[in-house]
Amino acid sequence: MTDNQILHISMLNSFNLITGRATFDEIMDSGVGFFSHMPTQAIDSEVFKLIIWYFQDREMFEYCAELSKIYKEIFNEDGTPKEVVCECEYPDIETYVPRAICSICNNIIRR
Repeated sequence: MTDNQILHISMLNSFNLITGRATFDEIMDSGVGFFSHMPTQAIDSEVFKLIIWYFQDREMFEYCAELSKIYKEIFNEDGTPKEVVCECEYPDIETYVPRAICSICNNIIRR
């Protein structure tokens, strides 16, 4: 596999994980578990923008649009996270993508 192929697969894997099209385990079990971000940590604004730029540079605009929508949901204009952290005693997780969200208070669940 070439470096360009590895880079492209890592971007696709990050896209699929961020958008919820695939789980971490599904990607890892595929045999091509490369990522362009640290999938076990909250994604940084600059890394997120880099992923968007990568797809924009390759004229894969449908990917850019989907990622840009998610970016606006989780980051402020200055790149700081929009975080209101769950304080429920027993949070209920309905969705994990792009972050774990409590279905009781609709806030982000963090350690």
